Amino acid sequence: MKNKKFGKELFSYLDDEELNFTEYDRKETITKIKKKRNSRSDFKGLFQSIGPVTATFLVIILSLGVLLPVIYSNDDNQLASHDNNSFSVLLMGEEPRNRTSLNLLLAYNSEDKTMKVVPVPRDTYVPIQNGNGETIKDKLLHAGAYGAGPKTVMATVSQLFDIPIDYYVTIPAERLAKSLSLTKNDIKRNNLVKEIKNNLSISKMKSLVKQSKTNMTKGQFNNLDSKSISVEIIDMREGINEKMIEGIYYVEIEEDMLAETSNVLQEHLD
Repeated sequence: MKNKKFGKELFSYLDDEELNFTEYDRKETITKIKKKRNSRSDFKGLFQSIGPVTATFLVIILSLGVLLPVIYSNDDNQLASHDNNSFSVLLMGEEPRNRTSLNLLLAYNSEDKTMKVVPVPRDTYVPIQNGNGETIKDKLLHAGAYGAGPKTVMATVSQLFDIPIDYYVTIPAERLAKSLSLTKNDIKRNNLVKEIKNNLSISKMKSLVKQSKTNMTKGQFNNLDSKSISVEIIDMREGINEKMIEGIYYVEIEEDMLAETSNVLQEHLD
């Protein structure tokens, strides 16, 4: 019986080894298995000799030695993540086929309770990483169709302004446009600033988010106090140029405008 068990252990061990081995290798293998079995016996004997109560206590001590660093590490990470409750959100107006015709980048500062809003033109010529890891250039409007929907749009806008984007909110484009009193022509021609300034409020945004797909946490959502937050629109129109590439209309944001907007957002989120 003992030999059968030993044989099973031998072949189990050999499953992970080369099939072609020498007589020396075979002896080495058997020696390793014997040592493994002896160590198990020694460990079992130790627990039998010290008694079940002491053994249980020893297990608890060993477990705490492993778990305590993990617990304290997690606590430190949690505290670090709550040192600054400022965050950024990309509000997207979704069209069929994963297109986003309206993209509003929002940066909320928890200290002074202000929110900066950047309307990003739908026809902005941007680098987009597709599902194969390749980078192509196209309109921001089409970014979601190249990869993972909202996450691809988020990554594209994040790269454009060189800031991290924490959350996204996707809303049917028609409903978002209607709530901001925007026409299709306003969106196509990037005539958004005036209407957004007049119609976007924190209370309206909270109402929209409640009815939409988002990865915002409840805690971050509750930070948006409708009565105390002021909203400022960042107008980039002076730094936007229209261009035609192979007969297709695009807009391109000048590097100076991108850098200036990026700095403003970064300082606002710090």
